[in-house]
Amino acid sequence: MYRILLVSLFTGISIIVNGQAEVDTIIDGVKYYKKKSYTATQTTLIPKIDGRLDDECWSQGNWTGGFTQFNPEENAPPSQPSELKVLYDYNNIYVAFKCHDAEPEKMHTKFNSRDIYSGDMIGIAFDSYFDKKTAYEFVLTSAGQKLDIKHIGDYLWDLNWNAVWDGATLLEDSGWTAEMTIPLSQLRYINKSDQVWGLHIWRWISRISEISNWQLFPRNSPSIVNQFGILHGIRDIKPSRQVEFSPYASLKYVPENSITRIPNTPYKPMEYGGGIDTKIGVSSNLILDLTINPDFGQVEADPSELNLTSYETFFDEKRPFFLEGRDIFDFSIAKSQIFYSRRIGQVPKYYPGIGEDESINRPHQTTILGAAKLTGKTRNGISVGIIESLTAREIASISSEDTNYNKTVNPYTNYFVGRIKKEYNEATTIIGGMFTSANKFISDSYIEDQLYRNSYSGGLDFIHYINNKIFYVEGKTVFSSINGTEDAISRLEKQNVHRFQRPDANHLSLDTSLRSLTGTGGELRLGKQGGKWRGNVATSWFSPNLELNDMGYLRQADMINEGISVSYVITEPKGIIRNYAFSLNQNAAWSFGKELIDSRTSLSCSTSFKNLWSFYGDVIRKFTDSDPRILHGGPALTTNPYWAFNGKLGTSRAKDLSFTLNYEKRINEEELYDYRRILAGVLWLPIDRIRLNGILSHDNITEKQQYVMSIVPGTEPVYLFGDLDQKILNLTLRALVFITPELSLEYYGSPYLSIGDYTNFKKVSDYQSRDYSERFYTYQAADIEFNDQENSYHVNDPDQGEFSYINPDFNYAQFRSNLVFRWEFKLGSVFYFVWSHEQTHDEKISRMQQGEKFNELLDSPSRDVFMIKFNYWFTL
Repeated sequence: MYRILLVSLFTGISIIVNGQAEVDTIIDGVKYYKKKSYTATQTTLIPKIDGRLDDECWSQGNWTGGFTQFNPEENAPPSQPSELKVLYDYNNIYVAFKCHDAEPEKMHTKFNSRDIYSGDMIGIAFDSYFDKKTAYEFVLTSAGQKLDIKHIGDYLWDLNWNAVWDGATLLEDSGWTAEMTIPLSQLRYINKSDQVWGLHIWRWISRISEISNWQLFPRNSPSIVNQFGILHGIRDIKPSRQVEFSPYASLKYVPENSITRIPNTPYKPMEYGGGIDTKIGVSSNLILDLTINPDFGQVEADPSELNLTSYETFFDEKRPFFLEGRDIFDFSIAKSQIFYSRRIGQVPKYYPGIGEDESINRPHQTTILGAAKLTGKTRNGISVGIIESLTAREIASISSEDTNYNKTVNPYTNYFVGRIKKEYNEATTIIGGMFTSANKFISDSYIEDQLYRNSYSGGLDFIHYINNKIFYVEGKTVFSSINGTEDAISRLEKQNVHRFQRPDANHLSLDTSLRSLTGTGGELRLGKQGGKWRGNVATSWFSPNLELNDMGYLRQADMINEGISVSYVITEPKGIIRNYAFSLNQNAAWSFGKELIDSRTSLSCSTSFKNLWSFYGDVIRKFTDSDPRILHGGPALTTNPYWAFNGKLGTSRAKDLSFTLNYEKRINEEELYDYRRILAGVLWLPIDRIRLNGILSHDNITEKQQYVMSIVPGTEPVYLFGDLDQKILNLTLRALVFITPELSLEYYGSPYLSIGDYTNFKKVSDYQSRDYSERFYTYQAADIEFNDQENSYHVNDPDQGEFSYINPDFNYAQFRSNLVFRWEFKLGSVFYFVWSHEQTHDEKISRMQQGEKFNELLDSPSRDVFMIKFNYWFTL
């Protein structure tokens, strides 16, 4: 009873202390609040990081509170008070938190992987550059899990940034407490005697989804870091000279039945590896990262996908070396990128032809021999990023009953990326540039005509903000230059990104005498990103000759885009609604030959409710246009318009059991296209230390204009299509078990099945007709015959004569899984045990029976890899 009265009294006092923040100015309806300041205290005492706050050092300095509610109701008193204290010495920042709670039995103490928001949390962020744009944030959950985040711009974060720091929490009968030790070596700051930093502290109460801030900033503000409070008092600290080493050793075991054996070669079940990652502080604000023979064996596998389009699948980067600090290397333009780090270490590009009696053992990826990365920002506001990497020469082994021989499938390749940005007027104007190169050291003539030798790309960009960053204007330009043999450049011209051989494109011509290709692109965007009304107008272009795919990602060249977006955003709670937003978008694209290749309009809405449920919905109208890529080098083909509808409902994530349900529908009014997807997800936390997550999706697709192949039986090509009935089933399972925040077991498993059945084969008869019956000629029963023994079709085309083709039906099934035991036995030092498993079943006969296909998948050969990896972090 005494404790309840004491906590109630303290809470009542805190409501007065944590009252409304004082409004400083109002711009375009956005309220900006008066800046607060805090003075850190120097100490010679070092706390023991256990969350208890009973160390002598915490008797020094001043506690501060004064938190104000940020969400759900801006500038209202928080439901629970919070306090903090900041100390420092010449090596570290020390932070203590008191998170009071009148109902401690209701606190959410949930375990999760590092850098995943979960349960009650408290965090602190330092704008140590004081550039009002970037910041380093450190967060502890009430369970003691760590999150570290780098603010890289306006409402942009890099969760892949990982620092080495210590933190602990302690649950009490009046809330919970937390302690942090943050080494100064993990921060970047200007070398001067009197430091002035931006400061942000926030607290999350999970059960009611409430955020309270020490320095309040408006929810509809276009930026965050420039709204931070001010931290004073840090003086005469040493320049940050970070020197860290993380050597590793690995032992990999591959069972004999998991590999393709080459005749007359010994079986080597064990593979030993080792390498080192190093960080060297060139100065207090420039860091050099070095890696020798990096190992990414513990990285989760990419999701399975059967791609029936003519476009490359884009996969997210997951490798730590390339993730950290990638914000400086970002140069995206109209959904394309000058630098796509997955190109380094990718699957070898060359696939040698083999005879019918031969088999091939080809590397799954290219070995990265070493890489270096320099990142940081100077005191003059110049951000610098450089990556230099060398990948190995990869060999494929080809064998038959009589012979064994090797062929190079990827030459030694050097990759270089350079990026620079300069900030003016407190980052209201930023100008930058980027340059990349990929240079292949080709010594084999059979590769020289397949891969171009050198590729270069680069660009310039700028952004200028107006009226406290509410309005902006942004521009970018890019260029590329590729050189190689005539055959290599001709192959590039014919690739799907370009398709210079298209017979109906008067603005394109295939030149087989070229030994180089040079192209350009650009983007211009005007927008408003704060307040209730937001939007942007944008245009971009990629010339037909632009080629970025040796170092970047370009889905399609020969394109001019325009887009308009308008949004209405309300952040204040009203009735049962916490917030909501509407958005109207219009997009169109043309080729340089003025062909309309994309046109669509969409309307979307999103809202969250007071019971913490959420809803998102949209409707899209895709109009009739032409697809210049669908015929793989043939003429542009008119495509069918369709309507698309999408709805997603999610229950409260504050509960131990939560669900999501997503339904998507696309339909053509003439019944030429029908797509349905149902996705259901469940998250269950049976106890605080166990998380179980599952996502099941089922796609049902009926497409009456699905490309199959092109055949030249006579003088003219036949572009063959069919009615495709496709079903996709995908299940993703994750299970996490935590013994301590540093000791965990994580499982990821994803079975995937895609089945396709083709009927009503047809050929293109009128490429540009909007009438489907005129666009295609459907083969009659008398025109086509199926050969069951050869699993092929024989066609007697009334115009082109006879030809045959293999049955395009497919049954593709894959199961990938990872089991990872992770133990961080010392700060920055981790022991891993990893079991990676993969099974793939691929056949050309479809019976549209998914359950049967799963059984066949389980009976298919598996590839299993067991790995032990140990890395030890230390610093000088």
